[in-house]
Amino acid sequence: MSTPTRRTQTQDTTTQIVLVVFGLMVTIAAVLVGVATLQNRDQNDLLATGVDPQEETVSPTPGGGAAHNLSDDDSGRGESGADSAGQDGSDLDVLASGTTEDAKPGGSGTGAAGAPTETDNSSNVTQPPPTQAPPLPNPDEIGVVVPSQISASAERSPVNLYCTGEAANYIAENLIDGDFNTGWGAGQDNGTGQSVHMVLPGPTWITEIGLTPGFTKIGPRRSADCASASAFGENRFVHHVRFSFDDGTFVEFVYQQSPDIQYFPVDVITERVDMVILETVLPPGADDDTILSELVIIGALI
Repeated sequence: MSTPTRRTQTQDTTTQIVLVVFGLMVTIAAVLVGVATLQNRDQNDLLATGVDPQEETVSPTPGGGAAHNLSDDDSGRGESGADSAGQDGSDLDVLASGTTEDAKPGGSGTGAAGAPTETDNSSNVTQPPPTQAPPLPNPDEIGVVVPSQISASAERSPVNLYCTGEAANYIAENLIDGDFNTGWGAGQDNGTGQSVHMVLPGPTWITEIGLTPGFTKIGPRRSADCASASAFGENRFVHHVRFSFDDGTFVEFVYQQSPDIQYFPVDVITERVDMVILETVLPPGADDDTILSELVIIGALI
């Protein structure tokens, strides 16, 4: 009479075991689903930041945050243009700097939270060497610099002097010969627009330019009954002159009606000096021609 009761107890025990096993299986399944969900969420976050989760792994850096370690096959992908560095803008930064030879794949990756990590591309940019101006000479080296060549747009015709019968010329070389009794004749008229072109022995730092604004010769003159007299005031004198240089700069000076050589400050490095007469003045009773006795360049070769 006790057999049915034992069977009932056995069946109840079996049912309980089945229920426990089923509960464990449901729990395990739920855990697996949760793990898969977390993995998918991490992959979606990485894809949203432009990082391929199959190519990069995130490892902590000593200073905090995260750094990306590229997989071994990234070198081949960099050549084909399919790596992530070609899409995150690092190559464009190097192009803007003038070179792509040293561009590194992944040079501007992203951190674990998706924020861009700072990358120093200064080592990838080829900087031109700084240009330095040549050192200026010492003040004790400054002196008269004589042009090695000179030419003029016009020259007054030579004449025979009335009192002495000597021949006198008015070539451009007279302007830089150091003799105040000779001169360059800028033509037998007012001389406006006439010019001289001078080439210096080399690059020269010019500090001053001096000019006699007229003809300063002293000697026998017909107007003085062949007595010795100054020629200044017997011809036109220049009032306004421009000097230009090989760097495109120029200066203009206005001169007083005085036979003294008049100096003006200049600060330029050049190998060429051009002088143009902009304005002349005819004193009362003077001859209508323009003669300049001397031009002096002060400076030093560099």
